[in-house]
Amino acid sequence: MGGGGGGPIGTAGAGLTQQIREIERQINETTRKQLAELRLERRLRVVDNAITHAPPDRLGVAFLDVGQGDGSVIKLPNGKVMVIDCNIERATEDIVEFLKRTGVERVDYLVVTHPHYDHMSGLREIAEHFEVGELWRTEFKRKRENESPESWETYQEYERTVQLMERRGTRIVYPNAASRPFRSEGAANIYCYSPSSGVPPEEQDIHTDSIVLHIAYGKSSVTFGGDMNNEGWERIATHYDIKSTVLHASHHGADVGCNETAVKQIRPEYTVISVGPNNFGHPHEGALETYKRNSRRGVLLTDEGSVGFLMDDSGGVASVQ
Repeated sequence: MGGGGGGPIGTAGAGLTQQIREIERQINETTRKQLAELRLERRLRVVDNAITHAPPDRLGVAFLDVGQGDGSVIKLPNGKVMVIDCNIERATEDIVEFLKRTGVERVDYLVVTHPHYDHMSGLREIAEHFEVGELWRTEFKRKRENESPESWETYQEYERTVQLMERRGTRIVYPNAASRPFRSEGAANIYCYSPSSGVPPEEQDIHTDSIVLHIAYGKSSVTFGGDMNNEGWERIATHYDIKSTVLHASHHGADVGCNETAVKQIRPEYTVISVGPNNFGHPHEGALETYKRNSRRGVLLTDEGSVGFLMDDSGGVASVQ
């Protein structure tokens, strides 16, 4: 008969065990959340430092987590600041807030690699909050008959913003490919690989004529691919020595922008892919494998967090992910 009383006691014990497990689960979830927040805070602080505390003898580069778009900030060794593309649409990291947080008051060079919304949606916001020395853009003109009403209006807003910036004193510049530096800033040289000069308007393409820049600082360098396609990379690889420490992959890791011959010539230490939630299949699986095979120290995706680099002129790289 004594055994008959074991049921309720056993049930109570099981209930207590369940309560303990639930408390442990809640504690674990809280701890995981706190750790995730601390990791994010640390990551942001270290990426910020690539711009805020870049010493005079370092090249600082931050590839921001701006969602399905591009947004990069460069601190040149002489202290000048360059922004290459500026998406803010559905961006995890707002490039305007990043610039303010890192103490930037003037953008010396603002580059829009091509007039697609995911590369220039934050143009007006930057123009409203910062002094901009030069705006680099392509001569490519979109045509109304090729655009949806929404796309045409965003393009017209882009053109209106360019005109506003020019009225406020920003110099509008149209870079063209050349073997000599497009700009020299102290010990750093900025080369332009694309667009080619003299291409007739009827032969121009918004991606083939995307601005592709290469920043060289001694033995360290970064190449920004914009949305360059395979055809354009074939031309670039034929005409230029394109070896680079860091490659910013074209077109968010799309296969149409991943020319394996060019990637092999670049031979990057790191490849960075700017990507966010999308319906395009970016990054493309085959392209991702190509970048992984040819990047000696790895591939970094911005949807896993903003990425920062500090480089010295000897080729030394400190990377942050």
